[in-house]
Amino acid sequence: MSSIITTKLFRQFFIYYFLIVLGITLLLLAFGNTILNELKYDLVKVTDTKYVLQSPNTNTGQNQPNSNLFKALITGQEVSLKPPSPNAIVIEKIGVAAPVIKDVSVTDEKEYFEALKKGVAHARGKAFFGERGNVYLFAHSSIEFWKMGPYATVFNQIRKLEKGDIIHTFNNGKRYDYVVYDKKIVPGFDTSPYKADYPTSILTLQTCDPPGTQLNRLIIRARMVSSK
Repeated sequence: MSSIITTKLFRQFFIYYFLIVLGITLLLLAFGNTILNELKYDLVKVTDTKYVLQSPNTNTGQNQPNSNLFKALITGQEVSLKPPSPNAIVIEKIGVAAPVIKDVSVTDEKEYFEALKKGVAHARGKAFFGERGNVYLFAHSSIEFWKMGPYATVFNQIRKLEKGDIIHTFNNGKRYDYVVYDKKIVPGFDTSPYKADYPTSILTLQTCDPPGTQLNRLIIRARMVSSK
């Protein structure tokens, strides 16, 4: 009789702890990368480590921001961010360096999900870097990063951007710099930021808010201030 009770208790404890471990694992999968991004940002800020734009013509291979950051935190060196393609976006403040995929449909889910696996998407029919009008980019800030490729969390930290922050962009290798002047959150159904037009070159960044949801959209707007 006692052995039967012991076996039953063992099974109950096993199921109990298995569910706890499973729950913790799922939480880490869902939020682990987001938490890691926050820790990286805080470490960079506390240690006064700097991300620095590197010339696209400098031949030093591919970006390795994570390994470079680890080295910089130990040695106090700067972290170089190189545009990874002729069409790219680099944001030093948050350590972003990503390709920009041009002319992506905002309504064809299959098309834009494929594009977002390769980088940041540029909305089809909108102006591009350096051109007059609304330069509209959108990207993931997803918590389900394992489903969406290496750029699933590329815009997780754009909420850290404030007025005066610089965004570097590249159009066929030519550099265009934009300065942030506006940040707001709009409902997910609000398409006015996308439909807006401007007499000058205005860069609009869009991502989900909160990350991984469709509830709202975080919108960052920046004015072009120089080209090089």
